[in-house]
Amino acid sequence: MGLAGTATDAVIEPTSLQILRAIDVCGPRRIAPPTPAARTTPKRHITFTETQPDTPAIWRKPMLKQILVATAVAAIGASNALAHVSLETKEAAVGSTYKAVLRVPHGCEGKPTNVVRVKIPEGVIAVKPMPKAGWTLEKVKGSYAKSYDLHGTATNAGIKEVVWTGGSLADDEYDEFTLRAFLTTDLAAGEQLYFPVVQECPEGAAERWIEIPAAGQKADDLERPAPAIKLLHEVGGH
Repeated sequence: MGLAGTATDAVIEPTSLQILRAIDVCGPRRIAPPTPAARTTPKRHITFTETQPDTPAIWRKPMLKQILVATAVAAIGASNALAHVSLETKEAAVGSTYKAVLRVPHGCEGKPTNVVRVKIPEGVIAVKPMPKAGWTLEKVKGSYAKSYDLHGTATNAGIKEVVWTGGSLADDEYDEFTLRAFLTTDLAAGEQLYFPVVQECPEGAAERWIEIPAAGQKADDLERPAPAIKLLHEVGGH
């Protein structure tokens, strides 16, 4: 029995030591925390208020719409480009008088349009809006960022926003809002010139056509692109 017990001890002891040494050397098993998934930054678009941070709230895009931009664009599709507020004439030469005819094709989610606001871009001067039957015309004036030449006369202030109010354009109706202005030679030929527009409707509803494409973007990439024209090189006469 003694020999049997000794033999048993000889077999068990090394096994126990091996286990203890393995635990001592390796230590408790540790599980590495999962690596966070790489975050992707969504493609940004520029709105009118990013370059004009002190503009009134009506020109600011609601945060909820910013969050839903990607989903909305995918759902709308290219066919809805005709539903955008747009300019009838898509090109104009710098140093010339331009007649801007803004085409408003619908209201705000079924509601009629009661107010149409147009922001006049810098470099566009001597603005003359066309009165419209059934609407009240408001001309918001202010100083330009610099002095411009208007047929030999220095001009440093004028109309910076045009507002038609008090009308009622049903959601299933179409209308046009017109102004004329001088495109100064300070504007860069070959570039796009944007005229941000806001439609106001009952119960605080609004359609803000104020987004300006970032470098590498197209207007079709945006949910609410601002109406634009392409600036051409100056030609003789005005």
